[in-house]
Parts: sequence; structure tokens; C-alpha cells
Amino acid sequence: MDTFRTSYAIKKGALEISYNDSLFFIGSCFSTHIYSNLLDRKFNASSNPYGILYNPISIFQALEEIILLKTYTKESLIAYRGLYQSFKHHSDFSKPNAELVLESINEGITKAHEQLKNANFLFISFGSAWVYEHEGEIVGNCHKMPNHLFSKRLLQALEIKESALHFLEALKHFNPKLQVIFTLSPVRHLKDGFEENSLSKAILRNAIYLLEATSQNTSYFPSYEIMMDDLRDYRFYENDMLHPNKAAIDYIFEAFKVRYFSKESLEIMASIERIQKALQHRVRFEESEENHKHQEFIAREKLRLKALGFDFDAH
Repeated sequence: MDTFRTSYAIKKGALEISYNDSLFFIGSCFSTHIYSNLLDRKFNASSNPYGILYNPISIFQALEEIILLKTYTKESLIAYRGLYQSFKHHSDFSKPNAELVLESINEGITKAHEQLKNANFLFISFGSAWVYEHEGEIVGNCHKMPNHLFSKRLLQALEIKESALHFLEALKHFNPKLQVIFTLSPVRHLKDGFEENSLSKAILRNAIYLLEATSQNTSYFPSYEIMMDDLRDYRFYENDMLHPNKAAIDYIFEAFKVRYFSKESLEIMASIERIQKALQHRVRFEESEENHKHQEFIAREKLRLKALGFDFDAH
């Protein structure tokens, strides 16, 4: 027994991911960290076509629009301080030119439609149950507009569940093979308040529990529990003391690997990680024996992985 911490012993799950699978991530910023780790390891993955979204309703609305191939028009946008933007999208889409915003949004939806249609796994990361409404509609992003334009409220678990079930029904017809994995972002939203953040996370976790109990093809990955109950130390946070740092993200990703990946995928992944690490290594003298051996190792590993379909020299 470790007298200085409680360790979360992650177990292999029933679902198994291989390099033949296509993965789709959407939701909070934490989902982008897992996505980036998988992209570095040459998985077929896509992420957040609407940009980062935190509340479940906006996430489900975005996915429904992707399924329906919604086309945005200039009437879909709002103009504020010289920028055109969408209440449904992250501020990364905001631009001074409305046509460029629409082009980016609509191209993203078209691309995401095909990606979601062909995906095997959909990872949804909830961030907060607090939502902002503009003229009675929940927005994904307030774009730093004046507070008086919005009303703030807390979603309820049953409300999230009903919204999810509506989306999951549409998803079942759109892509019957898709497995949906929910996770709860370990990022604390303390701008809402300490007690308010705890309440928010509890509601989100309850909603996911209700969905697991009532809907097939859904499951949960405990990123929140790993952060809160295993990595209980501020050394695992960024300087803002809110976001997990690289050490924490890497630790959670290792648990992610244990839970979901096949033995064959883990072996391939280990080889890719070795090459990535080797490519970052710099030797002092190019003509040294050390460098020759280093380059021989890289060439040998590249050739072996190329036979498996991974071309590190392709651009």
C-alpha cells in the first residue's frame, strides 16, 4: 500500500480500439489533449469541428447539425466589434469577413459529416453544466459579449439525458456501428465558484450514469476520477492551478491506453513512440558513429512500420 497516495488501478475494458478504427472527439479542451496524443501516434482521428465546447446541450446540437449537414448563412452569424461569429462555434472561427467565417464553418460541417459517418468511436467530453442563454437559446460561446445579453442557468441531469437520447436516436440511424464513450473533463471551472463547479461536475457525472443505464453503445472513461482521486496534488496542474499539466495528461493517456487498446495496437504504438522520440533526438556531430547508428535505427523502424501502412516520410 502506498501511504502517500491512492492509486486508480485502471482495468481493460470491453471495448477494444485498433489502428483500423476511426475516432471522433468533441467537447471540452481535455478531449483535444487525448486527440493530439492519438494523432501523434498515427491514429485516424478528428476533433472538435465546432471548436471547444463545454456544455452537453451545445455538444449534442453540434453533432445533430453535423448529421443533418446544416448549412450556415449570414443570418446565422452575429456581428460584434468588427467580427462575424457564431454562437454555436468557438471564437477560433471569428473573422472580420462573414464569407470567410461561413466558408470555414460549412466546410468543417461537411468534413465532419463524413468523419462521423465513418467513425467507430465517438468520444464526448463534458466540461460544465452551467449554460448561457441568448434570447432563450443555449449558446456554445458568448464571445466576450456583455453579460446583460445572456442569462445563466444550471442544467439538470434529466435535461441532459433527454437531450442525449434524442441525439443518440439520430446517431443510431446515421452510424449504427458507432460506440459512444463519455468522459468528464478534469478541468475545474472555478470562475463559476468552488461550490458551483462541484455541483456542475456532479450533475454531469449523474447524467452520464443515467445514459449508461438506459442507452446501448455508451460507456464512460474516468479521466475526472483519475485526476481528482489519484493525481491529488497541485504539481499535476498548470500554473493557473486549474488545468492538468503535461505530466497529468500523459498519466491519464496511459490509463486510456490500458482501458481501450488491443495488444497489437499497443505494440505498434510503442514502435511509433520510439521513432517520434528518436526523431527529436539531436546528436552533436553528424559524422559520428553515434549518429550513424541513430540514423540506421530510424531507417530500420520506418521501414518496418511502412510495411504496416505507416509512412513517416509522406507529406
